[in-house]
Amino acid sequence: MIQDIAPKTFDNTYRPDKLPAADDIAMVFAGEQLLVRTLHHDEEADAPHYALLTSADLTARFPGTDAKGLFLFSIDDTSYYFFDYAALSEIDDLPADCLLLTVRKLRSEGHCERHVSFAAFTALHLCRWYQENRYCGSCGTKTLPAIQERALDCPSCNRRLYPRIAPAVIVGVTNGDEILLTRYANRYHAFHALVAGYNEIGETLEDTVHREVMEEVGLRVKNIRYYKSQPWG
Repeated sequence: MIQDIAPKTFDNTYRPDKLPAADDIAMVFAGEQLLVRTLHHDEEADAPHYALLTSADLTARFPGTDAKGLFLFSIDDTSYYFFDYAALSEIDDLPADCLLLTVRKLRSEGHCERHVSFAAFTALHLCRWYQENRYCGSCGTKTLPAIQERALDCPSCNRRLYPRIAPAVIVGVTNGDEILLTRYANRYHAFHALVAGYNEIGETLEDTVHREVMEEVGLRVKNIRYYKSQPWG
């Protein structure tokens, strides 16, 4: 699973006062796309290799910007920071060795290490939340990072916002030694997958399993057994 990055260790302890060092990683997003650096071209795989930018890389390539790094998490001794470059998507000419890449493409085509894919998806989850909650939804005041925990505070109405978590299930429906696969409609490539769906208000996860399987394939299931969980940004 995507979080299986051993022997490296992921640590999401909240450290709002921690400042980026030159070799820490800068996570800069424009919508769903992440700013990455091109390393070289692998002729055999016919695909480029990419690296995440360090704080020093970012400063050198975008001088004069006033974005400050906000600590996200660490993997081993390397810390990852969110840099909010709101105008990045409007820049016509990025540095020659930089490009914007979706995290899905980075994972599937970037030939990057496993922990890099995990860091990119996890950072996307957090950075999108920061970007979408710059202002309080109740009174419109600019929000500020909380001191005690991962949250955003409204200094006007005292509303506190937490990162959005969306519980979901994915189900392996089996019959003897066979397993049920579904096929996505209206996709360019044929793609088969297990039944999956989001948990709705008032449902247990078991209820979600029953409902999603019935909605997608019209079957009633029994003998529900838990297997494993994973975070997915």
